[in-house]
Amino acid sequence: DADLSKLPIFQGGFINFGYWPNPLLENEKITIDQRIACSKEMYRVVGSLAGILKQHSIVDIGSGLGYGSSFFLQQYQPKLVVGLDISPEQIARAKKYHASEISAGKLRFTIGEAESMPFAERSFDRVLSVEAAQHFTSIPAFSKEVSRILKPGGKLVMTSFFPTNEE
Repeated sequence: DADLSKLPIFQGGFINFGYWPNPLLENEKITIDQRIACSKEMYRVVGSLAGILKQHSIVDIGSGLGYGSSFFLQQYQPKLVVGLDISPEQIARAKKYHASEISAGKLRFTIGEAESMPFAERSFDRVLSVEAAQHFTSIPAFSKEVSRILKPGGKLVMTSFFPTNEE
């Protein structure tokens, strides 16, 4: 029931609202192609801010179905991208959808919590998270984990949103 990827608003594989840099539409209906383009644009903005280089190892926290992790790999060609998600079902689907990139050895998916990541200290050059922090149980615990797994000189880039009230 909590699988956001089944909602019509998240068609196209990406489970985020995306980045809409221009006035939206002349008609009222958003197409799947527009959704995908705006989701990719969000990952492009995050990747650009992160300054991803080919020698970097990256972890994508809250990777969902893995389309963002795959995008980071295709767009920036880092050494390794690891998608981390708390949902075993999402990780299983990500592994299925991105099997060829996994076989190439540059993409992995792992089950885990943002507040207690299953990685060694100083494992990653970049920690990225796109519209997932609103689901974390503790931002301070997440921050501590990021500090633990980032290599010296590493960088965290994240986007999120938090409602200001119940409505």
